[in-house]
Amino acid sequence: MKMSKQVESLFYLAIAVTCLFLVFMVFPENIPQGTGDRQGVSSGFFPTMAVTIIFITSILEAISLTRSKDKNEVRAIWSEGDVKRAAIIFAACITYVFIALETVGFYIATPVFLIGVIWFLGEKSWWKLITAAVVVILIVHFLLAVQLGVTLPQGFFSD
Repeated sequence: MKMSKQVESLFYLAIAVTCLFLVFMVFPENIPQGTGDRQGVSSGFFPTMAVTIIFITSILEAISLTRSKDKNEVRAIWSEGDVKRAAIIFAACITYVFIALETVGFYIATPVFLIGVIWFLGEKSWWKLITAAVVVILIVHFLLAVQLGVTLPQGFFSD
């Protein structure tokens, strides 16, 4: 897929407008805000922060593209192999979230998913693959299960 810098700049501006729509139209209706009775951040803080970061970086990228010298230069955004790889990773993510987590649970599905995706992206060292999977699982377990008390999906082990 090829895109001129002008079209790419408009793409980033469309992302920025979508972010504004989310913050002002969707989030107030669908994400409950804190009542102010408790300290800390409300449930809407992190989605709003993430969308704000995306908004700012999209605007900055659009500005840098419009300030470049050759605005009609065509750049390759995706090569043919990249589209196929992205589709495979997207399918793996969908399978992980909607099938594997519910079937076998977080502690089995996550290392298999992480090792498979990282291997697919080009890392062939097994000790690096296993180390990355174990570190991610330990961090997520500590933050969600231990600190926040969130029950992670257990799959068929929950019965």
